[in-house]
Amino acid sequence: MRSIIIVLLCTLVCASCGAAEPKPPARLVALVEASAKKYKLDPIAVKAIIEIESRWKPDAKSAVGAVGLMQVMPKTWDWICRDILGQLKPWAFADATDPEKNITVGCAYLAWLQEHWRTRLDHVTCDLDTAVIASYNCGQGRVLRAKGKVAVLPKETQTYLRRFTAAKEKFRLQELEGE
Repeated sequence: MRSIIIVLLCTLVCASCGAAEPKPPARLVALVEASAKKYKLDPIAVKAIIEIESRWKPDAKSAVGAVGLMQVMPKTWDWICRDILGQLKPWAFADATDPEKNITVGCAYLAWLQEHWRTRLDHVTCDLDTAVIASYNCGQGRVLRAKGKVAVLPKETQTYLRRFTAAKEKFRLQELEGE
């Protein structure tokens, strides 16, 4: 409920100042939808992650070294390409700004996290989605050490979870409105 109120307030503020909420580029949305389908993920959740990770900027780089639309870290990129995607000649991290490759790696990682937590939910107190999204932000080790208790997770991750919920709601509303 709180997330709906936040989204509505943001919408009202943008409407009152004359600013329209920018839509993600159609080409990137098509890549998200294809990759989400391939990895059996909710495309709205993937859009929400991209929204808060990079604001849909393929060349986004974080202070800690994460790159691209889904802000993948170098070690995670290498591991996903080699071990999860099974690439004999893994994509170089220099390709992390390529939207298709970045979304593929990010979605493969999300799918891995879903499977990882699906078999370990008895170790945490949160639901599957919270474990997955929190792990995407701060790592599954931290989520496990916190036993999935959101209040024990880093403040940045608590904020990330709130922002994810608001972004996901925004994209759900846009989908309902046929935008």
